Amino acid sequence: MPWWECSKCFYTFQGEAVPNECPHCKKTCTFNNVTCYVPDCGECGSGKEHIDVRLIHMHALGKTAKDQKKK
Repeated sequence: MPWWECSKCFYTFQGEAVPNECPHCKKTCTFNNVTCYVPDCGECGSGKEHIDVRLIHMHALGKTAKDQKKK
């Protein structure tokens, strides 16, 4: 099941789909998929998805996954 991060309050939660409003701040937000899909995160591929810490709050900093890979 994917992990999602609220673009306004950065609350992170797991769910099949994003809700209409954030479960934490109760605002209508954009939700960023912060699920790890690579083995670097631990148990990827075992059915246990993890949060990719490289993606947390990146959107708040105006960065994208492509910017992160340039490092």
